[in-house]
Amino acid sequence: MSSTRIPDAVRRIFTETFTARDVAEPLVSFDAEVASADVRGFMSAKSFDVVGIRGEGQVVGFVQKSSLGNDTCGQFRRPLEEATVLSDNAPLLTVLMKLNHAPFVLITLL
Repeated sequence: MSSTRIPDAVRRIFTETFTARDVAEPLVSFDAEVASADVRGFMSAKSFDVVGIRGEGQVVGFVQKSSLGNDTCGQFRRPLEEATVLSDNAPLLTVLMKLNHAPFVLITLL
């Protein structure tokens, strides 16, 4: 047996038992008009790298802490289409593989 082969029982755990929903956490979000300094302070205090940006009550984008400059956080918003997005029923193995190529993954619910 090759040392790089994943045993079937372990593979099943990552492909059938656990899903993205099992490891996801809520996306904290801020109104686009909130000062970047306040958002950055919150993110530092909570050890968050990414937060959502709201427009008209809905999350319309995201911002990474490293990209926040001065002024409002909405000015540094990136569209959700630029993020890696997976369904909540995506297998955990898929999530891990995506995280191998992206700093974060957003999970859709409902």
